[in-house]
Amino acid sequence: MIVCNCFNVRERDLAELATEGRCCLRSVRQATGLGTNCGKCIPQARAVISAQKPALLTSVDLGSTMEMRA
Repeated sequence: MIVCNCFNVRERDLAELATEGRCCLRSVRQATGLGTNCGKCIPQARAVISAQKPALLTSVDLGSTMEMRA
């Protein structure tokens, strides 16, 4: 589904950016231009980005993360 018509940004693009660590609207804007023209896509983009965050958290290996913090 297209999220930003002005720059032809799809949900799939946002999911791909999330896997690259771009999990906030600012970094997505920098990468795609999303929301920088008319801005109508911002609410939908925020919803899609927010939906990606739990999926990323469950894919993190918490054991190795805890070792790095110690």
